[in-house]
Parts: sequence; C-alpha cells; structure tokens
Amino acid sequence: MHYKKREVFLRHPRRAGFTLIEVLVVISIIVILFAVGVPLLSDPANSARKSSADILRSALQQARAHSIATGSYTSVLLPSYAADAETGGKMIGFAEVEADPSAAAKFKVTRLVQRWTQLPEQIFFFDRNTANIPQNTLMDLGASSQITADYRKRPVACSFIIFSPNGQILQNTNSTNTAKLLVGLGKGTLKNGSVTPTQRSSNQIVFDLFQISRLSARMRQVDPKQLL
Repeated sequence: MHYKKREVFLRHPRRAGFTLIEVLVVISIIVILFAVGVPLLSDPANSARKSSADILRSALQQARAHSIATGSYTSVLLPSYAADAETGGKMIGFAEVEADPSAAAKFKVTRLVQRWTQLPEQIFFFDRNTANIPQNTLMDLGASSQITADYRKRPVACSFIIFSPNGQILQNTNSTNTAKLLVGLGKGTLKNGSVTPTQRSSNQIVFDLFQISRLSARMRQVDPKQLL
C-alpha cells in the first residue's frame, strides 16, 4: 500500500517596506522640490513678480482673443503713475476701444470688458527710469497720448496696448515698428508720480523685464543687460 507524500509549502509573509531605489527616488524628489521652493519662500517678492507676470500674460491673451472673437479693437490698460495712488502703475484691465481721430492716442475707451486687477504685494510696472534701462517700456507713453478709462466712476489716464481684429498689436505711440515692446515688473513704492525700486541685490535693481510679441502677444523674458 502506497501513501502519497503531502508536500507542504510554507508561505513566507509578504515583505513590507521600500527598496533602496524607491527611497532614493523619493529623496531626490524632495531635494528638487526643496531647491525650487526655498528661494520663493525666502523671498516673497520673487513669487509676487511671477504672479504679476502671469496676470499680465493672461490679460494680453484674453484681450487678443476678445478682439479676434468680436472683431473689435481691444486694449490692455495700465494706469499711469500720475493717475492716483490707488491705481498708478499697479492695476491692469482691458476694454473695447474705437477710433477717435481727434484724440492724441487716436482711440477712446467705449466699454470695460472686465474688472480691474491689482498686482500683488508692492509690485509695479516699471518705466525706463525706474528700471534704469535705455529703452522705453509701456509706462513711458507720454501723457498727451494716453487713453482715459473709468475706475470706480472716476477717470484715470492709462498707457495701453491695442489689438486689432486680426489679433496683432497696433503700433504703439511710444515706439516705432522696429522698437521692442517692453514691460518691466518689480517691487517698489509710488510717490509724487514716480516709482522707487525697493528690491536690490549687490546694489543692482531686481526686476523682471519682458518683451511682448506684436504678432502673438506672447511674453518672453529678456536680460536687461542685452539692451545696453
């Protein structure tokens, strides 16, 4: 009489924990996030400038899209330093405009498309003197050529960018067709119609400078030293 041997298989308990490779991957991710996040946390002004650039970028694309969709001229508006302490150099909006041959700017605002947006913290749009660069920025549009728009039922003078119905930026009064369309963003204080920069590194003004494409309104960050 033969008996079959019963084979007994012992189940090993399932292993818990992580492999060395998994631990190294997690550590690498943490190091990368720490390296990226610490500069922003240690200097809130850097984060505020980035947020301000995003606000401007969004306004440009919305205004361009509105112009194409409605077939109307649309303008991005930047209140001048002389407008008032609440809006000067730190607000942005966009509006429909129409031709006005009698005006120095050749256009007038007919309707605000959305509410004004304020830049975060103490971030301002810089003119060439504030940024200490040799070329004009959007804030250097002369007072006689600015567009007037309403802010809380009061008129404010604004520098501007105007989009035609084909989505391209019209020639701005403060520049020629070959000039760069520049905008500077930095931390500062407004007093007596001018902005004083308040963020420096190694005695140099800290700010972000962008060039705006006249064809697509895309923003490209540029090095201010390239303008010298």
